[in-house]
This record gives sequence, C-alpha cells and structure tokens, in this order.
Amino acid sequence: VDKVGRDRGDIHPDAELIHETVLLFPVALRALVISHAKTGTRPEAATDARPSMAPVYNGRGEIAKIWNENRNIVGCKVRVVQTQEAIDYVQKWYRDWHAALNGMADYFNEKRDLLTSHYPTPVDF
Repeated sequence: VDKVGRDRGDIHPDAELIHETVLLFPVALRALVISHAKTGTRPEAATDARPSMAPVYNGRGEIAKIWNENRNIVGCKVRVVQTQEAIDYVQKWYRDWHAALNGMADYFNEKRDLLTSHYPTPVDF
C-alpha cells in the first residue's frame, strides 16, 4: 500500500482507505503503526516492566565492590538497566498505538458504507 518494495498487484480498496487514514496520523505515530503493520507485530506494552539495576563487573569478571575507609566492603557498584522514564515512554507509545487502531476500528465500524468488504476489529490490550 505504501509503494515500498516490489509491486504486489492491485491493492484492495479497503486497504487503500485504511492506509490513507493512517497517513493522517502524526508522523511518529504513523511510522509506528505502519512498521508494526508491515511485520504483523505490536509494540512492546511493558505492562510488567519495573525499574531495575544490575551489578557492575570489574576487569576480572567479579562484581566491583565498594570499600569504606577501613577496607570493609560496604556495597557494590551498580548500573541502571531500566529507568521509570524509559518504561513510561514505551508504555505511552503502546497506548498511542492501541488508541489509534481502536479509534480507526470504531470509526470504520460506524461508517461501514466506506469499506467494501473488510471491517476492522478492535485491538485487545
């Protein structure tokens, strides 16, 4: 539909109308919807994601320790693996993608006369 890649012949009018509708989305959302439509995937929902940290390893493959002034181990060095901000960002894109597809499904199901034979179904979370 987007004319990228080899010609696959005639395009169904319903597919063309859906594609034209997607092209009305803001650029970033349009790219997200099209890229997942091409691959038959969905964005990561990250519903179970939590902020996390992991130990840092030294050059010998051991956990890098933190020592106090008395040469006692008081902890280990850590690195941030997943921040709440990153999780929020991923979850926002998933919600935007979900809302866009369900909004289109609702619209075209209300305006069934616009499509010839294929009717979209809502996306479950």
